[in-house]
Amino acid sequence: LARVFAERLAEGLGRAVVVENRTGAGGQIAAEALKAAPPDGNTLLVAPDASITVYPYTVAKPAYDPRTDFIPVAHMGGYDMALGVSTRIAPTTLAEFIDWARRNPGEASYGTAGAGSTLHFLGLMLNQAAGINLTHVPYRGVGPAVTDVSSGQIAAVILPVGTLTAQVAAGKARILATSGARRSPVTPGVPTFRELGYATLDVPGWFGLFAPAGTRPEVVARDNAVIEAAMRTVAIRERMKSLDLEIREMSPAQFAAMIEQESRRWGPIIRASGFSADSQ
Repeated sequence: LARVFAERLAEGLGRAVVVENRTGAGGQIAAEALKAAPPDGNTLLVAPDASITVYPYTVAKPAYDPRTDFIPVAHMGGYDMALGVSTRIAPTTLAEFIDWARRNPGEASYGTAGAGSTLHFLGLMLNQAAGINLTHVPYRGVGPAVTDVSSGQIAAVILPVGTLTAQVAAGKARILATSGARRSPVTPGVPTFRELGYATLDVPGWFGLFAPAGTRPEVVARDNAVIEAAMRTVAIRERMKSLDLEIREMSPAQFAAMIEQESRRWGPIIRASGFSADSQ
């Protein structure tokens, strides 16, 4: 996603923009690099929602505080999460899957791209809302989880909806529900959890652009304007569509308000789940 906007940022800023992958620790290494960077406008971070709104509640001593160490610059794309199941199990609807999970507790599990993510906690919320006990199976990324649900090694997954469409087309997986407030444009024939009576599972996913704390407001506003201008171009819209990401233009203030609202929401959910990094 960073590479989609790097060229546009370079054009808007009049200088080269280099994308550097800082992988590991669920995004913590990249976030720490931003925290340590000088607030001069030269270093920005593209991060998923979990790194900002979920991470502080999942470790005893967070390495960074998103509220005080970072400044939200721009929303960079939204997505819906999906409950997908292997076609090697019988359920074709959410109601059937919930009934199946109650009758087959030994097989009732769901995979995600990692522990402590919004995907993980959406599964815990489904357990609570439906009165079932799906066992969480964390994978090292999306790819292995998709492979295992396609082969029937695991009954279900909760992943970004776009990561499952190829398996659905191949007849190896079914998507039973998605997490958005309205049906995903990627899977318009699939109902949302909200439609099916689970309003608490209305959970948006997103990516954002962040600057170090102390970055001047005019620099943040400039970068936001470049991103929003790029989002209005046909080329970027088509690229975002191919990534199954929805464009949601927001000012820095609007993005910060959304983050604050989501952070307040996730805290009680994670504390109630009993999750700790040491338990995984």
